[in-house]
Formats: sequence, C-alpha cells, structure tokens
Amino acid sequence: MRIVFDARPVHRRMHGIARHAVEILKAVSRIDSENRWTVLALKEGMEFLPELPSNFEFFFVNVRPYTPFEHILIPYILRRREYDIFYSPTYIFPLFIKGRVFMTIHDLIPLTFPEDYGFFKSLYYRKILSLCMRRAEKIFTVSKSTARDIERFFGEREKIVVIQNGVSEGFSAVKKERDEEVLKELFVSKPYIVFVGNERPHKNFLNTARAFEILKDRFPSLKLIAVGISESDALRITGKRIERILCKGDLSDEKISVLLRNAELAVMPSFYEGFCLPALEAMACGCPVITSNTSSLPEVLCSAGIMVNPSNPSEIASAIVSLLMDDERRKKLREEGLKRAEEFSWEKTASFILNQLSSKPSPSPSQDNFPSHRQ
Repeated sequence: MRIVFDARPVHRRMHGIARHAVEILKAVSRIDSENRWTVLALKEGMEFLPELPSNFEFFFVNVRPYTPFEHILIPYILRRREYDIFYSPTYIFPLFIKGRVFMTIHDLIPLTFPEDYGFFKSLYYRKILSLCMRRAEKIFTVSKSTARDIERFFGEREKIVVIQNGVSEGFSAVKKERDEEVLKELFVSKPYIVFVGNERPHKNFLNTARAFEILKDRFPSLKLIAVGISESDALRITGKRIERILCKGDLSDEKISVLLRNAELAVMPSFYEGFCLPALEAMACGCPVITSNTSSLPEVLCSAGIMVNPSNPSEIASAIVSLLMDDERRKKLREEGLKRAEEFSWEKTASFILNQLSSKPSPSPSQDNFPSHRQ
C-alpha cells in the first residue's frame, strides 16, 4: 500500500495531537517495512520528527492544518502522487483528498467549551468536522468518553473505533544520575508537586493554583511546579502572584520525566480531556496522580489515581493534603500507577491502526459500548 501520513500538526509547540502523531509515526516505522509512506510535514516541525527507514519519505509543504486553504491546496499539491490511503492523526483533513481516508478524533473541546473558541471558530469546527466524518472510512478515537461525545454531538457510531494512546519509553520511574542536575537547571528543589498542562481554561490551572493557595501555609517548603504555564499566563489566569508557584513553560520530555519521578504527586484536575497523556506519563514515572472525575480521566486512570471535582478548589486541596500526609497511600498509588501504565503501548496502538488501514473497504460494524481494542 501507498499511504500518506499527515504530520502537519507537528510544529514548534508540541501539544497532545502533535505528540500522538510523532509517537504513531515512530512506532509504525518500527513495525512496517512493506508499505510505502509519504509523510506530509511542515519544515518548522522537522526537529520533532523522527528519523525514518527507507520505505518512508518526507514531503514538506507550506500549508498549515486547520485552515480553509488546506482543502484546496493539499489535494492540488498531491495531485501527481499515487497513494491509496490518506491518514490524518487529527480531527480535520483536506476534504477533497483522493483515496481512502482514515482519521483520529481526540476530543471535542471546541464544541464542549465553545465560549473559549468564539462563535465562528466553533461553527467552522462543527461544520468541517461533520463533513470530514462523513468522508472518512473509519474514525479512530482515543477513549470511550470521546466516542460517546461524537455520538452525542453528531449521531455517528458506526465508523468509530476506540484505540487508546500509548506512553513513551522516556517516561520512566527509574531515577537517573542526571536527575539532580536537571532539577538544579530548572531551579527546582524538593519537596514539590507538579501540574502539567497549558493555559487553556479546560486544563484548569486556575483551580489548581487556588487549591495550592489554600494549603501552602500547612507545608512551608512545598512548591507547585507548573509545566506548560508561563509567568504571564499564571498572572493573567489567577490575577495575582501566588508564592511558591514556579512556572516553567514548555519543557522537553526528559525534563518533564525528571520532574514527575521526583515529585510528591501530580495534580491535573482538567474539566475535560479526550485522553490526557500527562496523567498516563505521570503514572509511568511512578508519580501519584490527582485528577478529575470527568470525561475520559476515570477511564484512563481507573483505580490508579484519586478523582476530585475539578470545580471545587477546596476538594482539590483536601485531596493533595490527604495524600501528602499518607506515605503508604502514595506508595500504593505509585505501584498501581506503574501497573496501569504498563497496559499502554504506542506499538500496540500503531499496530492496530496499521491493521485497520490494511483491511478491505467495508461498512464498519456497530460497536456496542465502544469497546477498546485492549478489552
């Protein structure tokens, strides 16, 4: 088969969809030596893209994803190329592309929180996503929660296949000699807790900061390390400077892994997640996780984390205090988190996607309760 892999979501800022695309590309390149792959990419994402074997070739374009122009320009650019399948690891692809099309929908955040995106962006998202779903042969999604959202918003069920994410090998609970050096480079001293996210409202940094403000006087040496949040983000979101919240902005996977495996715990009380890779990565690093009782988070963590109401800073603070003061419970959650993280693998995910791409074109059967391929 000749497959076009749309890696254009990979650019300077590595958000969750970009991470997913890179990891799937790495994994599929390790397991597939037969098919011919064309990797559609932006030059600004080159530093994040892996080296690939000879059956893969990069094709760099200057057409960003998620814009109206891609629907005309990408099919035009690819018009002389022969390919059988176009695979999009994200929720929008060029509508007039030829061949069989497969896509991955990670979440429906613009529809769940339209006030954060504006009327016209949300309208465009809904309309284009509806057309893409109609055009796609199959729709992969990363959780049963997102599958239910797709049915709720669009009534689509027949094409959906649930394929959970994996966890990268770099996220490990094994402490390394360089850990202390990295912590010094980051000006971080123990003890501390970690938030990994970004400035968007659904990530809920505001209530995380409020929870820390409630409890910080009980733990005079405790810090909150905010990854993915800049100082200006924090000031805009909270409206003030809160002592001992250290904002680190975007960090490499190596540095995030070091922070997680040396932390007392991680707190990620998002209002909504399609999957939440940082929570899984925290478990893989042996870091106890406090997260929300909403969307996909109970599905991903199961019993290996503590669930709280994300709208209640006092409840978040109480969960943090309770866990900080219970060494045995933290130890148990570390062990359960590590076991849970072992169930996720990018190779399994990529292998399942490859099998789906290799299947003969046919109507997708109904999938009662959206079972995952791991069940």
